[in-house]
Amino acid sequence: MKPARTDGFTLLELLVVLAIVALMTAIAAPRFAAALPGAELDSGARKLAAGLREARSLAVSTNRAVPFTLRGGANLYTIGRGGESRQLPGKLAITLVTGRREISGANQGSIRFFPDGSSTGGRIELKGAGGKRSIEVDWLTGRIRLGE
Repeated sequence: MKPARTDGFTLLELLVVLAIVALMTAIAAPRFAAALPGAELDSGARKLAAGLREARSLAVSTNRAVPFTLRGGANLYTIGRGGESRQLPGKLAITLVTGRREISGANQGSIRFFPDGSSTGGRIELKGAGGKRSIEVDWLTGRIRLGE
């Protein structure tokens, strides 16, 4: 008579492991979901700040004024005249505060960068499920700062 095989797992052991994995997933999933809105908001703020820095660099390198145009209702922005529109992530409420001459419609306008690095200045505010972020553009230096 051959001895019984002992390698492998019993059905009961497999069910216990599956129950533990399901319990851990049920506990961890809401925590991941809660972190996503904040990540989406941070990503949008970083994308806008990078676009503003790109517009400033382009103005300095080409020795011409370069507008950074934001269409807040559509969550789109463009760099330069006739530039390609770029989409921002998610459902963000975007508000642009800039000079009166730079406003071109409802929640649409530009921040213009000049060859010396300066700009018309302004502020972009983003609101989403993860809170609020702002991006400040200094008119004198053209410096871009991310804030809470």
